[in-house]
Amino acid sequence: MEEQELVTKTVIDEVHNRTEYALTEKGLKTNRILYEITSYFFNELDNSRSEEEKESLLAEYREVYGI
Repeated sequence: MEEQELVTKTVIDEVHNRTEYALTEKGLKTNRILYEITSYFFNELDNSRSEEEKESLLAEYREVYGI
């Protein structure tokens, strides 16, 4: 059966209520979509920043999203 979940949940410590969440392989594929939405915002809707600022921010987002 194909994996349908985007996020996995791992309970690390039930006593101290410590839980970790991680994106599955399918979840990681959404990063490209999120980046494109972010890029659209900076390039089409955000007129308050210079082109250099926009490109710098998009470079940071590419790093965060692993693109």
